[in-house]
Amino acid sequence: MRIKQFWLNITTSVAGAVFFCLSGEAATLSLTDLSFRIDDLNVIPQETFNSVIGDNQAISGSGSVVADFESNLDVVVEDSTTVIDKYFQTEVSGEDRGYFGLSEINSEVIGEFSLRKDTNFAFDFSANLDLKNSVDGEDASLDSFVAVAFFLLDSEQNTVLDFFRLIGQIQTNVIDTDEDFLFREAS
Repeated sequence: MRIKQFWLNITTSVAGAVFFCLSGEAATLSLTDLSFRIDDLNVIPQETFNSVIGDNQAISGSGSVVADFESNLDVVVEDSTTVIDKYFQTEVSGEDRGYFGLSEINSEVIGEFSLRKDTNFAFDFSANLDLKNSVDGEDASLDSFVAVAFFLLDSEQNTVLDFFRLIGQIQTNVIDTDEDFLFREAS
């Protein structure tokens, strides 16, 4: 009998800044919304661990800025079912000029399972990612980022058996860099 770990990591962050504005004022809003659910695991974990860490920074010269986050993480393990239900929202908004704001949430859920060789490991999941940036003015820069990663690890051999990552980002700034993307990677 071998112990396997299922590791789920979710990061959401937004950053917005206006340092100099030709028109004298700018209004910005950067927002990430993520709802995520895992259920119907075919193997019940022996143990689960989870954590959520959030951080806000708001720095203002002559403008005003608000950085905020909201998070909700539920991990329910019952006799025949396991459900992981997450909701995260990060938001930065500002007005005028000379400000910087950052809001970030990092979370992880780790489940330890006892699996025999050649045992299937399966689950259903759904995710809804909503990234928004809005700029009213010049010389503003906003970034919204979200990442979801699943890893199935062999804790005896210290190896990754399988993984899946989904990453999305939108950038809004006065220099048209076209750095928006949605990226998926799997083993």
